[in-house]
Amino acid sequence: MNLSRLACFLLATTLFCACKQKNKNRHRTVITGTVANRDHDTSITAFTLTVADLGGNPTTYTGHIQIDGTFKIAFEQFIAQDITLTPIVKKMITHPGDSIHIDLDLKEMGNAKFSGDAEKLNADLFHYANEYYSTSNTDMDTIKVRDGDLPALGSYCLNMRTALQNNREEFIEKFDPDEELLAWTKNFINAQYYYKYAWYTVVAKTYRPGVSPLEKLENLSGFEQDIKDLFNQKLLCADAYNVLPFLAPAMDKKLIKGLSPEQRKQLYLVKIKKEVKNEELRELLIGLTFYYDLVENDADEFDRRRKTFDQNIKTPFIKQPLLRFYETVKYNTPTPEELSNSIKEQIKNTPAQGILDSIKTEHSGKVIYIDVWATWCGPCKAQMFASEKLAQKYKGKKVDFVYLCIGSKHGAWLSTLQQMKLSGSQYFCNDEQSESFMRGLGIKGIPYHLLINDKGQVVEMGNYLGPEDAVTMRKIDKLLKKGRLHVMQQIAS
Repeated sequence: MNLSRLACFLLATTLFCACKQKNKNRHRTVITGTVANRDHDTSITAFTLTVADLGGNPTTYTGHIQIDGTFKIAFEQFIAQDITLTPIVKKMITHPGDSIHIDLDLKEMGNAKFSGDAEKLNADLFHYANEYYSTSNTDMDTIKVRDGDLPALGSYCLNMRTALQNNREEFIEKFDPDEELLAWTKNFINAQYYYKYAWYTVVAKTYRPGVSPLEKLENLSGFEQDIKDLFNQKLLCADAYNVLPFLAPAMDKKLIKGLSPEQRKQLYLVKIKKEVKNEELRELLIGLTFYYDLVENDADEFDRRRKTFDQNIKTPFIKQPLLRFYETVKYNTPTPEELSNSIKEQIKNTPAQGILDSIKTEHSGKVIYIDVWATWCGPCKAQMFASEKLAQKYKGKKVDFVYLCIGSKHGAWLSTLQQMKLSGSQYFCNDEQSESFMRGLGIKGIPYHLLINDKGQVVEMGNYLGPEDAVTMRKIDKLLKKGRLHVMQQIAS
């Protein structure tokens, strides 16, 4: 082989390897940065990057600032979308395979210099996110909306969108952003608009029971095209995930009455395929059903429906995060012993410890279902009938139902018990105990539920363990079965 042929061979090999390496990392996005004048704010020691995916489930990455002031964060990405980088930066738009560098000065936190991929895009977005352009000061009369005043709701949402659109026009005139950022800002505003409208429609109960808020949204001007733009796969606005649950078609309660959870899911799947014409939206809504299984720590249900998942979920930015979530639930969910030990450590020597220990002692040897509620919580009281019904289902079995009232006045608690004729074991927490319990167990909202096995170990806890949810019964049945098996093993030994 002569020298010229050898040189060509080596060049071709180098190019092949380079292409292969580039292809290998085509989903790996890298953000690096340099932080100057760190002594100006010593509290900033790291940057946190958050990527939202289906269901709004965030994946978080941390880049610690090194001695030389540099940091680096690398993450897997399957679609161009906005991510959050805190502190200072806030919003960024990244594409799979991007390499972006940011120069920051803690003396001048209102400035950030971007270089590398998407340089102008993110420089402009920095101004949009950190100045007044992305916020609206529109006031809202929540009392009227909660009373079901739909005109007040519509007026508020329109005023909010108009204010944001006016800000956007000012932003466009000043910065002349590229087409990508123009599209993103438009979708960002529409995501706020439709989410607020759908959410407050539910809060104000301005829709008929059994009818999705989608019915109200569909009547809004420009809805169909806005939703099509919102869920396009060229550039995703992460706030669109907040709107997604409200776009699900409603199920007729009469039609699903008497059906098993599995039959309901199958019927819902058929309904989505039949009624949702937008392909991207259709796949996202189907994917959302699997997301809800995993939120409920139900990897077994995901396994049972795996064939349906493989047949319907093909798009990487939907599929890959769900599979990653599945792996976490399947293999990294803490055991009852690990979860209980973690809770014990969190509430050690606090009023919350006394409450939980008291409940465990009083109901020793039983499976315990704890319902955390408050007298002022409408959803909490609305599900009490279902909770009573669930308690009757397990009457005579080794399951005790405990109702823990927090953040309420003692008189209001006694009055509610009398009015609703609640059975089960009732516990009342004063303000100090309530705060300790919420903080110690990381409870963000109520109603909230805990499941404790017959060994006194907290098996699971969350908002998803409601008395009407089929998953709750499956989990209680599973604990009872394990309890019987444990007793039989003791007898046999």
